[in-house]
Amino acid sequence: MRLLYESADLVEATLLKIELEQDDIDVILFNRYAQGASGELPVSHNGPQIWLKKEEQWDKANKILRKFDSRVDNSSVIFCPACHEQNPANFTICWKCNHEL
Repeated sequence: MRLLYESADLVEATLLKIELEQDDIDVILFNRYAQGASGELPVSHNGPQIWLKKEEQWDKANKILRKFDSRVDNSSVIFCPACHEQNPANFTICWKCNHEL
């Protein structure tokens, strides 16, 4: 296994995990609940981490990660056509129901 990404928050990590899995990349999301231990653990151990299970998927995963990171942060919103939940405009997948936006 190899560390692919360390996220600032669980929503971002979950969205990236979903995108990777949609392209058949095997990943594990660690530290899902570690932010609750803030103050008890070093800051570097609190953020969610995405670990790649298969080394041979590294290049493909990095390509998806670069695309994910390159999205422009936007304060506008978009509503999910499936569940009507509000999402940031730069999301491609609904945070609530995982439907494509």
